[in-house]
Amino acid sequence: MFKYVFCFFMVVSLSACREDPWDLAKSRASLAKSNDELASCKMYSQSEKFYSDQKLCGDFDNQNKECATFPETKPGCLEFLNASSYAEVNYSCSEIATLANKCTKSVHERLWYRWAFDFKNNWFAKNILRMINIDLDKKWNELILDFNLKIKIAAVAPGDTEKGFHRGIELAVEQINSGGGVLGRLIELVKYDQHAKVDESKDIAYEIINDESIVAVVGGQTSALTKPVTKIYERGGVLNLITFATNMDIINSDMRYTFRMIPDNTIIAEKTVEFCKKRNYKKMIIIAERNAYAEELGNAFYNSASDMGIKIGYFKTFFPSKSDFVGIIGEIGEKKADAIFFSGRAKSASKFAIQLRGMHIDTPIVGTDSMDDYNFVELAGMAGEGVVVPSIYNEKSTSVQHINFLEAYKKKYGVNPDTRGVQGYDAVKLLTTVMTDIDSTIPEELASVSKLGEEWEGAGGKLISDKKGGIKKDIFFRKLHLGEYQRIDD
Repeated sequence: MFKYVFCFFMVVSLSACREDPWDLAKSRASLAKSNDELASCKMYSQSEKFYSDQKLCGDFDNQNKECATFPETKPGCLEFLNASSYAEVNYSCSEIATLANKCTKSVHERLWYRWAFDFKNNWFAKNILRMINIDLDKKWNELILDFNLKIKIAAVAPGDTEKGFHRGIELAVEQINSGGGVLGRLIELVKYDQHAKVDESKDIAYEIINDESIVAVVGGQTSALTKPVTKIYERGGVLNLITFATNMDIINSDMRYTFRMIPDNTIIAEKTVEFCKKRNYKKMIIIAERNAYAEELGNAFYNSASDMGIKIGYFKTFFPSKSDFVGIIGEIGEKKADAIFFSGRAKSASKFAIQLRGMHIDTPIVGTDSMDDYNFVELAGMAGEGVVVPSIYNEKSTSVQHINFLEAYKKKYGVNPDTRGVQGYDAVKLLTTVMTDIDSTIPEELASVSKLGEEWEGAGGKLISDKKGGIKKDIFFRKLHLGEYQRIDD
């Protein structure tokens, strides 16, 4: 009996101790606001204006006190009190004093020994505290120098397949920090680059929202891994920048903190069909991997193709674990299609391409945006030659943003960037641009501004928010040639 009672109370206790994600969202916003205020105070304390203000108001206050009584008997007091600038300086110094009091309060609230200031006028207590290195006479502008006010951002993507993504983010952070940071603060990057499954991805999301100092997460995961964690970030109040996942049901109008930097599957499928139409493909085959992303994209392609007059003569799906495509390829050979639309991940796509070309079938392959990365290029080898994929990255762009990014990326890593790299880079740049524009790191405020529908141009081109958390962005087509994707100009 005692055992059951004990277990009951343990469950109740654990439930009571578990922090509600909604409370985490409030705490995160409160901490971000506090950090913003402290950062503003720190910037002011390190500026030339701070020292000139201190001297001006120090001299003014001393003179004011001296002339407070019997000014007519003291040399220069009448001139001082009757000067035309007296009221203006008096007002300015009262404003400066108010700011100093506000900064003092903000700094003291952050100190673990804030209670000690109640003994500031107690000589004995002050000296006892000084013995443990607590100086109650220290000014706020001295104390604030010890505060770590970095802006914490998380980056989530499997490092073994998304090297370019992490490289792009690291380059952006390096550039921002070397330029003095944003809002007078450095960016602190927290990388989660283990190869995650759904449960692991959720664990990472919970770990992120439980760290109240993280204001934003830049995600480079697939749709399958992104969808289950989006609600976790929403409840935890973390700004969630999605750079890669394209499934349509990942974002809905109720989301406050989620922003996607890539068009969804409907738009990508439609643009891909338009490309095929221009290529005069009249009869096509669809091969789709059985997962939420690939099937959705395959179905969207089928619907758009039907609307635009392209006949789909064969539509086949397969399980992700499939490695032998000989049977499917044999059936494809009988259909005599103009092109194949392969909707799947890089691993499956590379196996299919190798076996297709190995059976001497040279039907053109049109792939998905998920094949637009180094992983597919390396796995497919020469069998990937000629594969065409949609891409949001225009590597031939002559914009200043792109040229500067391209030069810096090649200098640092020795290779050209891929789409993942530019997406990671632009996500950080967009985030810090919004922070600077609104002078805030509060996640909800950042998310609101991101969805205003204004045009922003990064290294990867222009993007416009659709005010629902998605974006409008140009889609290009790239053809794989000698181990590199190259934009098709038409």
